[in-house]
Amino acid sequence: MDTLPVFVRTLSWDADDVLGIELEHVESRPLPEWAPGAHIGLVLPVGIRHYSLCGDPADRRRYRVAVLLEPASRGGSDFLHDLLRPGHLLDIQPPANHFPLEPASGYRFIAGGIGITPLVPMTRAAQAPYTLTYVGRTRYAMAFAEDLADDVAASVLPRDETDRPDLDQILAAPEPGERVYVCGPPGLVEAVHASARAAGWPEDRVHAERFLPVDLDDDTEAFRFRRPDETELVPVAADESLVTVLERLGVEVESACREGICGTCRIGVMDGEVVHRDAVLTAEERARGDVMMACVSRGRGDLVIAP
Repeated sequence: MDTLPVFVRTLSWDADDVLGIELEHVESRPLPEWAPGAHIGLVLPVGIRHYSLCGDPADRRRYRVAVLLEPASRGGSDFLHDLLRPGHLLDIQPPANHFPLEPASGYRFIAGGIGITPLVPMTRAAQAPYTLTYVGRTRYAMAFAEDLADDVAASVLPRDETDRPDLDQILAAPEPGERVYVCGPPGLVEAVHASARAAGWPEDRVHAERFLPVDLDDDTEAFRFRRPDETELVPVAADESLVTVLERLGVEVESACREGICGTCRIGVMDGEVVHRDAVLTAEERARGDVMMACVSRGRGDLVIAP
C-alpha cells in the first residue's frame, strides 16, 4: 500500500493520557481529502497502527489524530507517547473510511472514551439535527470535553460525576430517516445494538466502530479451511489466525493492522459459517457470509475460501 511522508508539526495533551498529534506533508503539499469517519495508518517501528482523523476535513494542510495511552499497549501508543517529538518524520497510509457519515434526517451519536475522535468531525459536518452522548472515565480523561461544552446537543457524562446513561431512553422512538453512530469499547457498542433492536431501529441505520482491538483470546476455537481446488482441510489452531496460516503456506495476504479495523485482509468465503470479529463489515455483508477479515474472523467448523 502506498504511503505518504509527513512530519510531526505539533504535539499536545488533549486529555489525561490522550496525545494529540498534528501531521503535515514533508514537502508542504496538500494532503489527500478525507471525510468524517476516516482513519489513517501510522507506520511505526512496532507495526502499522490506525487512528481516526479528528481535525477539519477542509484543512488539507494537516491531519490531526488523538492517541490514548493503552494500559495493554502492543507498542504503538507506548511508542507515540514516549518517543514521538515535534519534527519527527513518519510515513502514513492515506485515509480510508469504513465508518462514513451517511445522509439522514437526524443523528444520535454515542461515544465511549477515545471513541469520540471520529464522531467530533461528524457532528461538525451533520446537515441534520443531532444529539451526542459522550461517556468517559473522568472529565479530565475525555478528549474534546471542553470543546463540546458549548454544544447544546452534546451531553458529556464522566462516570465519576454522573450515572450510567440510559441507552434505552437515548435510543427510544426512532424517527424515519434517523441514524445511530456509536464508537467505543465493544461493551458499549453491544449495549447500543441491544437497545436499538429493542427500540425498533432498522439494523442498517445503526453504524458502529469498535475503537479497541478484538481480543483474540476471547472464546476462540480451532477451525479448518480449504480452497475450492483442494480437498485437504488445513487446520487453524485456536491461538493463531487464518492470515498467519496462509502466510505459513506461502500465500500472500495483504494485511496491515491485524486487528480487524483496516479492511485490507478481506477474503472471499464460498462455503461455511464465519464468526465475524472485525469492525469493518456492514451488517448486510455479515449476513451474506461471503466475505471475512482473515486477521481476526474465524470459521465455525470448516470453511471453503476463495482462491
